[in-house]
Amino acid sequence: MSTEIVGEHGPEVVPAEPAAPAAPATPPGDPAKSPEQPSAKPEIIAERDREREKRQQLESMLAQSLGVELNTGGKESHFEQISARLTKLKEFEDAQLTEQQRLEKERDEARETAATTARQAALYKAAIDHSLGAEDLELLEGVPADQIDARAKRLSERLAASRAPGTPKPDPTQGPRGGGIDIDAQIAEAQKAGDFRKVISLQNQKLTNQVTNQ
Repeated sequence: MSTEIVGEHGPEVVPAEPAAPAAPATPPGDPAKSPEQPSAKPEIIAERDREREKRQQLESMLAQSLGVELNTGGKESHFEQISARLTKLKEFEDAQLTEQQRLEKERDEARETAATTARQAALYKAAIDHSLGAEDLELLEGVPADQIDARAKRLSERLAASRAPGTPKPDPTQGPRGGGIDIDAQIAEAQKAGDFRKVISLQNQKLTNQVTNQ
């Protein structure tokens, strides 16, 4: 609003000074303060701090025992990092257990095969050395391989005594009489060919011939 005054040269109009702007109710950048919140009790804060400290100590001890370096700046919490490590250890132990079981099974099978082979070899040798037939070998079923030879020898002696009571024990080096076929040559040939059944049969035949020709 302007004001009119009378001066030396007549009336003059003086402009009015602008009014100062009204102060805002709340200054910009200074939001209204919310009502003051009540603070937690000191004993609750202290208890919470103690629990957090215990948890951190336990996590640190567990991580150290597992060989885990805890990353405090990552997205995973310490608990998640430890759990991941435990999972990997469990998978590794399961894999190791499976491998161990496989090795034990292969070892047991190899031992069983070796024992069976040794026993069969002992039976064949006993049949040849003591002139035993297939039916005679059945009497040696269940005998350990290291005892087969001794049992076979006693069995052969008993069988020989029962077949020719009161007669002298045949001489295994004595060949057939009367110009028969050379049975020793046949035995040697069968042994060379690996025909153990034929060897046993020929040796029994040789023994029978020796007893008959006495």
